[in-house]
Amino acid sequence: MARTLNPEAHARRRQAFLDVAACVIERKGYEGMTIQDVLNGMQTSKGAFYHYFESKEALLLGLVEQLAEVSLARVEAGMRDPDRTASEKLRRMFVEEGQRKLEQKGLVLALIKPLYAEDNAVIRQRVESRVRGRMGELLGRVVAQGVDEGIFTTPYPDEVGRQLFALLRDFQDCLMELWLEMRTAAFDRMRIERAVAAYDEALARLLGVSTTGAALIDVAQIPSWFEGSDERTERERQLTVAHGWPGTRENTA
Repeated sequence: MARTLNPEAHARRRQAFLDVAACVIERKGYEGMTIQDVLNGMQTSKGAFYHYFESKEALLLGLVEQLAEVSLARVEAGMRDPDRTASEKLRRMFVEEGQRKLEQKGLVLALIKPLYAEDNAVIRQRVESRVRGRMGELLGRVVAQGVDEGIFTTPYPDEVGRQLFALLRDFQDCLMELWLEMRTAAFDRMRIERAVAAYDEALARLLGVSTTGAALIDVAQIPSWFEGSDERTERERQLTVAHGWPGTRENTA
């Protein structure tokens, strides 16, 4: 008799694999992570792994898709708040997105290099295509709200919503490229501040305002992206408490 699939149990088990993979990637990097590392953390077999993921790349895709979905859910919740103006919604989105990345700094930074590697371009494009439609529509509604409030002056709110998403995505790419460059060179705060100012100006022009009043990123947060952190240890502690695992360190026996 064929085994009956329990969707909730399947989702929980798949999530457990993603949690362990995130922990290993923070510690060893994606390139250094092996499927065996994940199996050691899960205390399971290769057969169980391949029931959920067909490859290491599929595991990476699942992890990135999860991060994108969590981010989208938070943005959508903030954008639905009826008590906030359009400017306040955009400001909240920028501030919270920056804060979320800092909260998960170890994982986010560990994922930058593999995501921007040529071999994984398809993964990045696939995730972006899933996000583009939802974010473009969401931003379009916020821009239209701002026009109704007399804050923004563009006559093309729907189109500007899509353009705004493209601008934000390019801004993210710019920051990631700078981060990768500065990992092997001196930290150049002036270059990053110049990039932030340039994208802020482009954003203001799109919205038809003299100033956005909502910075794309808090410049004061920037140095913290280059500092050491004990987040990896904290993530391991959280996984151990949540799942009762002995930990996700490699089995050296």
